[in-house]
This record gives sequence, C-alpha cells and structure tokens, in this order.
Amino acid sequence: APKAISAPPWKFQDQCISCDSAAANVNASLPAWDIANTCEMCSRPEVTRYEPPAPPPPPPCIVPGVETCTDVQPPTSWLHNTCQKQLEFTNNCEERLARTLNDGYCEKTCGVCSICPPSPPPPSPPPATPPCTEFCTDVPPSCCTCEDLLSLDGLGLFDAPPKSSKGVQMTPALACQYR
Repeated sequence: APKAISAPPWKFQDQCISCDSAAANVNASLPAWDIANTCEMCSRPEVTRYEPPAPPPPPPCIVPGVETCTDVQPPTSWLHNTCQKQLEFTNNCEERLARTLNDGYCEKTCGVCSICPPSPPPPSPPPATPPCTEFCTDVPPSCCTCEDLLSLDGLGLFDAPPKSSKGVQMTPALACQYR
C-alpha cells in the first residue's frame, strides 16, 4: 500500500496556524490552534547544493620513441573483438577512462593514453640592428640658413668640425651641400 502523506504540522485542512504556534506545538501537551490569516511554509528542509565531481584528469601523453601508446586488441572470441567495436558498441572505453576497467585493451582508441604533441620550437632571436652607415643620412641643421653657416666659417668655430656618419669632416659648406 502506498504510504500516506501526512499534512505539515501548521496546516489543518484548508487553514493554517501561525508559524509561532506550530513551533510551540512541537513540545506542547495541549496544542494551540490559532488560525493564521495566510498560509506559509514554516520550516524548510536545508538543501545541500549539488557539486558535480571534477572531470577525470586528461590521459597521460606518451613521448614517441620513449614510451608507447598502442592498442592491444581484445580476444577474438569476444563479441566486440576490435577496439573500434569496443568504442562504438560498449561502455568499456568510458570505464577505461574512469580507471574502473584496467584490462590493458584499446588504450589508444579509448583515449586512455595519447601521443604528446611535439614541443614548439624555441623563439627565433630578434633581427640584428643594421649599422647606421646603411640607413642614416646627414641632415643640415634647421637652426639657420646656409648663408648663416657660411658666414660663421671664418670665426674658428669649425677648427675641428664633426664627422658625418660616413666619416666625412663636416664644414658649413659641406653641410649646405647635403641640403
């Protein structure tokens, strides 16, 4: 016979008692039946939030040439006697991945192991900075005109004139030629 569902302790037919009265009635030898204006649930069971389990760790990867990740086919007497059939028609691959079935069969097909991807190559070094002589040019000063520079030439200001990036001794006259 199905189990009868009992009414909550605060409900009497289509009316309710107050939550305070319901709490007091739990230990009272003579219950109080003060009818409430509205019905409400006085106690609620605590529900623990479900946290799903963490997914299984990824299968270990195998370094080619050092270890092997291969399939060992199931016995030919089995109904599903190839790794492909094991994958398609059974739940054995899920069990192997969950490590609840450790029979040594079909590890590669079921994903129990995998080949490690090749390591990325090291980054290439940055290109070398080209020498200035290939890309630099001399620009005459923007402070004054060539006439101004030529007028200063005789004052001894250019007794040891600077060299250009091409090694040419710069004088006001040469600076004006680069214009």
